[in-house]
Amino acid sequence: MANEMAGERLSHLADIASTLNRIVVTKKISEQDAKQGKQGLPVLYVLAVSLGLAVVVWGAVELYGELIAP
Repeated sequence: MANEMAGERLSHLADIASTLNRIVVTKKISEQDAKQGKQGLPVLYVLAVSLGLAVVVWGAVELYGELIAP
């Protein structure tokens, strides 16, 4: 009984996987639509700001470490 139910569940999951595979594989996406973002200055700005914030946080942690040191 349990084996039959497990077999039915596996069969149902296989049908779902097959349907999803057909949907994903058959959909065509253009190269332009597949791009996640533009390269250039916006990326450079994000990287620079991230690095700046990391330096500020590192400095704050260093200061705090010196203040609590015995």
